[in-house]
Amino acid sequence: MRIALFSVNDVVYDYGLRALSAYLKRHGHDVDLVFLTCPENELSGRILLDALEVCRGADLIGVSVLTHSVGKGIVLTQFLRLMLPGVPIIWGGMHASSAPEECIVHADIVCLGEGENTLLEIVERYSQGSGIDGIPGTWRRAADGSIVKGEKRPLIQDLDSLPPQDYSLSSDYVDHEGRLAKLDDELLENRLLYYFFNNMGRVYVTMTSRGCPFNCTFCCNNVTRQLSTGGEKFVRKRSIPHIMNELRQIKQRFPFLQSILFEDDSFLFRSVKDICEFADSYGKDIGLPFGIEMHPNETSAEKLTALKAAGLTLIHTGIQSGDERVRREIYHRKTTDDAIIKCNKLLTGLSITHKYDIIVDMPFEGDAWASLRLLKRLRPKFSINLYSMRLYPGLELRSILHSRGHDAWIQRNDLAKSYLSLSSDDPYIIVLRMYEAFPPNIAYFLLVHYVFNTRFMIQLLKISQFRRATLRVMSLARRLIRKAR
Repeated sequence: MRIALFSVNDVVYDYGLRALSAYLKRHGHDVDLVFLTCPENELSGRILLDALEVCRGADLIGVSVLTHSVGKGIVLTQFLRLMLPGVPIIWGGMHASSAPEECIVHADIVCLGEGENTLLEIVERYSQGSGIDGIPGTWRRAADGSIVKGEKRPLIQDLDSLPPQDYSLSSDYVDHEGRLAKLDDELLENRLLYYFFNNMGRVYVTMTSRGCPFNCTFCCNNVTRQLSTGGEKFVRKRSIPHIMNELRQIKQRFPFLQSILFEDDSFLFRSVKDICEFADSYGKDIGLPFGIEMHPNETSAEKLTALKAAGLTLIHTGIQSGDERVRREIYHRKTTDDAIIKCNKLLTGLSITHKYDIIVDMPFEGDAWASLRLLKRLRPKFSINLYSMRLYPGLELRSILHSRGHDAWIQRNDLAKSYLSLSSDDPYIIVLRMYEAFPPNIAYFLLVHYVFNTRFMIQLLKISQFRRATLRVMSLARRLIRKAR
């Protein structure tokens, strides 16, 4: 069968969609991949007409949707259903898993959770002309409008049984200058993730595991755990040879790649033996700088030293709040201040660039101030990413906030805003934004760390005139930094 798979998720390195394509191709099916990376307001009629041409002759259409890209998914689906009324449209992705009742309004079938086996079963049932009711991991809209729900599908336990994500570019398309263009090596190079940190440059994004050993209330794993049957391992890992096979192929295929980013939810959950085997193989066979994500509770000098020797250049980890009570009771992150300080000390000592995630604008008195106090205790040099909390469907965090009487805040801060949109003039958040704006320049960082992150400067920032002037200076500084880059 021929399947057209669409990503409306802003990037051409959509791991989930490329993994699905590789799996379907392994089983003998033809797949077209289309990446609609433009904002919803730039999804023009010309692009939609080009998408229609890609879909002509397709037996099935799949759309991968995240919560922030639902609008694009709806526009695309409505157009394709109007123009190709007989072709089934399937929705998958994190939003489909967390809000199937919303997605089934638009799609004929919704895939929940991991999609490889689910999508393959849908494709093969259609190709055989058999019914599609009762497929595990799906919701289906029947002809009479009723919803037929399948059972939960077990998680894939043997990740080595899956092929590497599909980067053949044999039938890939991306929006480009108001049209769909064939995605070739040159266009891919320009669209890949680019990191300025330590000159990491063009980044290849992949994963060596699935699932997370932690269960933070604001994270997608909080939803995907609920979709598992409970009788299998939630955290699964690929073998080192399987990982290296993928990376050797991709390094040879795209010589312009300058670094690798492993987006595992917690790379260091592996044993010391596994980490050392990985570091040895990676250093010998790949040799590119790489970045990982980790949890402060998994800080290990032995693991990080081995990875540093292999090329570890960037670590991304979460603090989320400087208040231990908020971390423990609201986010279910049992991470102490001492654990974060220990993590920072080790990363600084190893000279590994590290970025911390901090959530701001939550309805807890003193939360931003607590984060500033904690940052002041950390040794430079680090940088931070600030996130405005966005309550995605199905998260446990929503019920926790409701139980604590924050319904008004939930209504104001639901899904109408972006998790990256920060427009607050709160003096504490202004200083946090300085940490975000000025690194990696160490001189600016020290200025923020030892001058602005003080009670005296916070009090000055509470004066509206001084606050407005500071915001104007920060805006100018950001523009100059972007121009210099």
